[in-house]
Amino acid sequence: MVRHKTRLFLLVITAAVLRAVVEVPFASGASDNACTRRAVGEGLCPELFLIGFQKAGSTALWFYLTYEKGHLGLKYAQGLPADDNKEIHFFDSKYSSGIEWYASMYGVRNATDEISMDATPDYTRIPQVPARIQKELIPDRCRFIVSIRDPVTRAYSWYKHIHAVFLQQEDYDAALQPFGYKFSLMVKYIVPLVLRCVESSENANDVHGNCAYQSPYFHGLHVEIEETGLKSKLLGLASSPFSDSLYGYILLHWFKYFNPQQFCVVVYEDLLDNFEGEVAFLKPCLSFYGKEVSIWPSEQLPKLNEQPCQSCDKLETFEPGNFKEIGADLHKNFFLTSNELIRSSLMIFYGRAQPRRWEDAYDLASPVSE
Repeated sequence: MVRHKTRLFLLVITAAVLRAVVEVPFASGASDNACTRRAVGEGLCPELFLIGFQKAGSTALWFYLTYEKGHLGLKYAQGLPADDNKEIHFFDSKYSSGIEWYASMYGVRNATDEISMDATPDYTRIPQVPARIQKELIPDRCRFIVSIRDPVTRAYSWYKHIHAVFLQQEDYDAALQPFGYKFSLMVKYIVPLVLRCVESSENANDVHGNCAYQSPYFHGLHVEIEETGLKSKLLGLASSPFSDSLYGYILLHWFKYFNPQQFCVVVYEDLLDNFEGEVAFLKPCLSFYGKEVSIWPSEQLPKLNEQPCQSCDKLETFEPGNFKEIGADLHKNFFLTSNELIRSSLMIFYGRAQPRRWEDAYDLASPVSE
């Protein structure tokens, strides 16, 4: 069982799990392709990745590193739509296009020290991605930037994003319609199913592979929604706001393929509160390639990708007190172990003394912020 009852036991077992993860031997990359040759005149394959998480400031962080800090010289994919030139999606949905196509999308390598960046936050949603990166690239040269956020607000933000952008698609509409399109009913019926998958996983670093929204666990699974009288069948897609927010388990999955020291993790709320101090946690990933980011005191995270929900008549909104109750319950009964895993990772691997405790904002005894 992965879920535990006491915080002390959580901390002990988390440290043990994390120590075991870093002892896993890492496989070598592919023997010969455009990416491993790294030859001048061939395609410029990414070695730096911004892998997530969705709705945790990844677009703003990408814009900051590629545009506002143009002196870093981080190349990004060419030939993508002008309104979405960030995410190439090679290692998830376009893998069949082949590694030579991937290399060609970043232009020609003019020098051995040139660097390009693949910024596809969906990569943290798909369990197959790290193994594919390990296979196609030189694993030791890869570095991964990860931005995390309060998993409750991230889940609701992704739910809102679905309404703003994806609900016009038939599969998303079919996934949310049985719940009356309500976040609260998704929490009531979907979260226990995801938690059952988490608890049935033998090892913590197997959870993401077992319980990600596209996993076989959800195939054929359905649930009757008492409030609407409807049956939900597309539970995997509907589960994504919650399963995608299990940061601790997801990073453990990636640590099976890459050393934790190859990751630079920033916290979205800390980027807002102390931008200069938080960006400093990106320096190990950038300095590996000989890149240094200079931060001006007045700089802050760019405000991007805030999708307006102008026609979201089906979107469920909440009074602050009601959302606080939902958030408190999610943190206590669903995100507890994942939160402890990610905080322990931040302390053990990245030297953070007191990582943010998101659940403290949902203390029902404290006043509600308007």
